[in-house]
Amino acid sequence: MLESHFVAQKGEKSDSSKTPQEEKIKALDRQLNIELKVKAGAENMIETCQKNKSDRRMLASAQQMLEDSRKKIDLIQMQLLRAKREAQGTYRFDLN
Repeated sequence: MLESHFVAQKGEKSDSSKTPQEEKIKALDRQLNIELKVKAGAENMIETCQKNKSDRRMLASAQQMLEDSRKKIDLIQMQLLRAKREAQGTYRFDLN
């Protein structure tokens, strides 16, 4: 199972005028940007490995990293959407 962790940057202070939902959205945005960079790096590794006919283990590792990154991006995007809806007060929970 993929888990998300929010870590405050060193020296970064919380803006006391922001609501907890706004802080959560900001943290999710930051996390999404990081994961998009990881995904781009994995894609570059795959491309390099294929061009240079590198070790198959390295290629497999890069492909796994890309798959993991895609899953994390999907998860973060869903969390971000939910947080934005909650912040707007339009989030509904349906059991159907």
